[in-house]
Amino acid sequence: MRRFAILLILLCLALLPSASAWANSGPPPAQLWFAFEDELGRPLSPQGVQLVGCDPDCSNEILLQTYGACDQAGCLPGEQALNIWSDKLSCSSAQPGWEVLPSPANQDSTIGLCQATSYDYPGQFRLVAQIDGQVYTSEPRPFTEQQYSDWEQAFRVIVSPSGLALVEHPNFEAPGGYWPGFIPSLLLTLVVELLVAGLYLGLLLKLRGPALVNLLVLVGLADLVTFPLVWFFFPSFAPFTPPYNLALGYFLLFAGLIFTILLAIFFLRTEGRNRWIWVGAITLLALIVIPICSIMVLFATSYGGGYNLSGEGLSVFKQLTASEIFAVLFEAGFIYFLSRKALALKHALLLSLLMNLASYLAGLLIVQIL
Repeated sequence: MRRFAILLILLCLALLPSASAWANSGPPPAQLWFAFEDELGRPLSPQGVQLVGCDPDCSNEILLQTYGACDQAGCLPGEQALNIWSDKLSCSSAQPGWEVLPSPANQDSTIGLCQATSYDYPGQFRLVAQIDGQVYTSEPRPFTEQQYSDWEQAFRVIVSPSGLALVEHPNFEAPGGYWPGFIPSLLLTLVVELLVAGLYLGLLLKLRGPALVNLLVLVGLADLVTFPLVWFFFPSFAPFTPPYNLALGYFLLFAGLIFTILLAIFFLRTEGRNRWIWVGAITLLALIVIPICSIMVLFATSYGGGYNLSGEGLSVFKQLTASEIFAVLFEAGFIYFLSRKALALKHALLLSLLMNLASYLAGLLIVQIL
């Protein structure tokens, strides 16, 4: 048992990230967000977008940044003037489709979304977009002082036959914020899935006493592994994901793997009271160490701000499909193997499917109510 204790300490120390500190970080670059929509508020995905800069009277224009294919009359020819590596314009290539969590506009937050980043924007700019073979342009507007002090500004780009109308988007939230509802959603998931598991195991399979308790504990522990990954790892592959979200996703994947290995060791090699002491200690330590390390990872990878983000990535539907398949298969295998096959594999798979379906539907119901 002493060897297990030493292994536990070493593995927990391995969870601590090695964070580098940057001194005297300069201010972040200006960031512009453009959300394209038609006159009815429906999202549009442009095939090409150009950010055009000009002097105060716009007598001279220059192609600052470009994305995709803008090759019809009305587009500016040539290469972008700003550094293609450090000053980028990127747009989501996701197409409208089946949505996971309906938003007020009933759309995926990344459809038709573009982000531009640079330190070298001139006094004024206008936007050019090619959509379904047609080219639309906006009136020139200034890069305001407020935009530089806040370093981020967002616009709704309303596409109409007369052109592009840029309307400031004061309540815009960039993709990638998942924290606010994490704890309530975790608690909801635990309650719903433990209730479904209790009904399935107790009423259908007639399990009682320690056998039922052991399996319910495994259900709760499996949720502690899969839930952070569903929330942070799979969404980190979405369009416009900042690097700190991707780093956090990989860290939680690593932490979940270590946590699972430790649980497997003590579930399979210990018995009775000794097992529960070790499992409780590991779980308590994980609940303390992993959040602290997550904050350290976020700080180490986000310090300084200002990122060129890629519009390429998984759509919401693909994220959901991959995360739910992972959750069902992982939780079924977790319960089956760590219970020492006390629950048949077919029952473990069916139970996992029912639990995840119930928690997902419960989440949708809460979103609709709120």
